Amino acid sequence: MNMQIRQHFQSIMRSHNPPTIFHYVNSVLITVIALALTAAFWDIMRDTPFLFFIAAVVLSAWYGGLWAGLLSGILSILLADYFLLEPLYQLFTSWAELIQFAIFSFVAVMISWIENNRRRSLDELNQVNAQLQAIIDGVADGITAQNQNGDVLFANEAAAKLTRESDKRELTKKNLIELQQKFELFDIDGNALPYDALPRNIVFKEKKKSSLVFRQRYVNSDDETWTSLHSAPVFDKAGKVVMAVNIFRDITEQFKLNQERAQLAAIVNNSQDAIISKSLDGIIMTWNPGAEGLYGYPADEALGQPIAILFPENIKEHEIRLRARVQEGERIHNYETTRQRKDGELIEISLTISPVRDERGQIKGFSTIERDITDRKRHQAEITRLTLLTQAQHNRLMNIVASVPGMVYESTITSETGQQRMDFISNYAESLFGYTLEEWNANDNLWEQIVLEEEWESIGKQATVIYESKEPGTIQFRCRTKTGEIIYAESHTTFIDNEDGTVLSRGVIMDVTERKHLDDMLQAYTEDLRRSNEELEQFAYVASHDLQEPLRMVTSYLQLVEKRYAENLDEDARVFIGFAVDGASRMKQLISDLLVYSRVQRNKEEMKIVSMETVVSQVLDNLRMSIEETNAIITFDSLPEITVNDRQMTQLFQNLISNALKFRGDASPSITINAKEDKGNWIFSIQDNGIGIEKEHQERIFVIFQRLHTREKYEGTGIGLAICRKIVDKHGGRIWVESEVGMGTTFFFSIPVKTTRRQLYGSY
Repeated sequence: MNMQIRQHFQSIMRSHNPPTIFHYVNSVLITVIALALTAAFWDIMRDTPFLFFIAAVVLSAWYGGLWAGLLSGILSILLADYFLLEPLYQLFTSWAELIQFAIFSFVAVMISWIENNRRRSLDELNQVNAQLQAIIDGVADGITAQNQNGDVLFANEAAAKLTRESDKRELTKKNLIELQQKFELFDIDGNALPYDALPRNIVFKEKKKSSLVFRQRYVNSDDETWTSLHSAPVFDKAGKVVMAVNIFRDITEQFKLNQERAQLAAIVNNSQDAIISKSLDGIIMTWNPGAEGLYGYPADEALGQPIAILFPENIKEHEIRLRARVQEGERIHNYETTRQRKDGELIEISLTISPVRDERGQIKGFSTIERDITDRKRHQAEITRLTLLTQAQHNRLMNIVASVPGMVYESTITSETGQQRMDFISNYAESLFGYTLEEWNANDNLWEQIVLEEEWESIGKQATVIYESKEPGTIQFRCRTKTGEIIYAESHTTFIDNEDGTVLSRGVIMDVTERKHLDDMLQAYTEDLRRSNEELEQFAYVASHDLQEPLRMVTSYLQLVEKRYAENLDEDARVFIGFAVDGASRMKQLISDLLVYSRVQRNKEEMKIVSMETVVSQVLDNLRMSIEETNAIITFDSLPEITVNDRQMTQLFQNLISNALKFRGDASPSITINAKEDKGNWIFSIQDNGIGIEKEHQERIFVIFQRLHTREKYEGTGIGLAICRKIVDKHGGRIWVESEVGMGTTFFFSIPVKTTRRQLYGSY
């Protein structure tokens, strides 16, 4: 599994290689073709000269990545300006061209960056899929997926091994008929098992999980194995079962062991014990000498009598219920009860009750093996209890150890020499390091071969810390397996001092190589994401800041033209200039809002305790003219002092109150501001009586550039609420809205509690 993962990592690294010279040549050719197409259709594309060039950037970025896309964008600007735009064969002759090219450059950069990130995301998705495949192939249980026709759609390596195929690819080539010809199936009772009875078929018929234990015989070799099979359905969106997932394992050894234990128990229980067989209605059919000695009835007196002659009066009803359980096929082991001898003496016995079947498998009676435990029960009661408890604990411990995905060990360390003797090692040691238990037992210095020499000093320091703390801890180190592979191991260790001066070490050692690689990848990805966010924020800040000056110049020169050449301009020219000035003003406002948006994240000003009443009062002063023009009534109850960025809080409240004033109905605006403490947060609300927001748009309004109304009806850039969300997010809270059309709107936002001091309420 580790080899597969390593190969996959290598393929991922190859997929991230930088573009070759061919990618750049391809980018140039695509851009030249775009120039030719634009020139050919220039008469109809004069108003959209960059259409084909944008397509060239997209194709270049898709084929060659970020830098190929950027190269296409740069070439597009130069070729379009030099060969297509007036004056021809000159570069950058006007501010209008520069602005147009700046916008195209921005679009080209974003297209290239988005495509590059898409390619990287696709590579990461392929990487996760490969890791999942490697994990599944490392599972010891066989895993397959079949469609309703029985075709094997998927199989792991364990499935191929358990079905004796050369590899999983061969198994997926098999159809249902080929698989059926390979095995003969039998149920637990030895009856032939039809393939229709397998859980896979039940999954498709009944749309539920199914399990089965059965015996299978390989036709070509007559080898037999016992198999545990679990199948589960996979549904499509319509609820139809499209696939059955099968998980199976070879339980032959476990099954044989259970049979051997049952046989051994029968031999021990039959020795010197009473053996009695009865009919279904409880009539004694056989009576051995052990029964005569135990109960005092000769065989001729017992045969044909009901077994109830041995029951004390107070247990007869219970014995009848016990017999009913056996008639249902249940076998009852070592059941302790009271019996009555012929002379009336009550004795304690231990019995085993088993159903007796005929050649057709039908229950025709039951037999018991009964032992007198009267004399020893009193003396051995405590011993028996402790023995059973110890055995149960031992079995439970061994089952737990067997299921642990690591090497469970116990060792003794000589404090004088530091020599470590391995007293117990679980079977997982061979899977982890490649050395068998025999090799571990034969070589006391095997650890020196496994652990890398440069790791011993670090191991000693980590072990010392754990030993001195008297608490469990972990030790991490690198190892070399038997095949020479270097892996990262982690030991969860406990040290215990022995009375003889030695130290007992217990723990579990696991392979954490994959986790180590994933941690490294996650750390690298996190750093890339952080750097990318910073670069994006820096770009937005610089772009919005640097674009203001060109817009100011455009507006100034347009106004200068209108003033200087007013006598030469007709009405249409003055209207056109007005449109241009208005568009530049809106773009300036948009850039200004973008600058505010980018500054929210870039703002490193320390937070401090701020009175929210002071903040709201300042906002109301800022909006005094709008409040008076709209005859708005704004009230607020007592507001808290909290730890925040006061400038951003002012921006937040000003945006929300401005919206309430802007999106008003026919009545004068009425705005109420409140705050309450709830589960460690201050919940602020700004409620108005405005036009309201449709439910389907209530989440979209917080997305940047999202507008619900035209600019002719309500001015704005669609950035204000996005700024609000960014401010609240930065403070660790959230913002949401509740509204009904025509009934007003309430904006809520939460801020974590930093101080509980409140001041007097106020109103405006």
